Amino acid sequence: MPDRRTGDQGRPELTTARVRELLTAVPLIHARDADIGTFVFRPESPDDSGRSARKLLGKNLSAVVEEIAGDPHAFARDLFWLHTIAFRLRDGGTIDAHLARAEAFADLDLKPLRKPRRELIAGEVAGVVPLLQRVSRAEEDAVRPLVDEVLAMFFRFRRIR
Repeated sequence: MPDRRTGDQGRPELTTARVRELLTAVPLIHARDADIGTFVFRPESPDDSGRSARKLLGKNLSAVVEEIAGDPHAFARDLFWLHTIAFRLRDGGTIDAHLARAEAFADLDLKPLRKPRRELIAGEVAGVVPLLQRVSRAEEDAVRPLVDEVLAMFFRFRRIR
């Protein structure tokens, strides 16, 4: 069976060093602007959303991020990917297992469900498969040893609106 994991040549992959930088930066940013919590709760990728990091983070938070972590675009992008990977690795999970599950859902017969529910599930599944295929094995390996710290950071600083 061919490897479904293509990686993503369009962005730098997360390394363990980069994950550590993000783990250090988020608390410092939070101390200056608690609005980071809203982004941490549900990060978006500026590369995929069509919105700049300044739009995603807001003007004030972008300025704080730039001062503490450097490029807001790279910060937002990397935090998005860290979130995507870490939540799938919790409790010993793997990207491959989540990819297989998403592909299995794509093959389910959803006709018994009402049309709005069918469309919602189909849309979510359609987006998950290509997203997870973009996570390289090296990225998964870089996040795995720090996954508990990463998840603790996301839960500690998230702000649900």
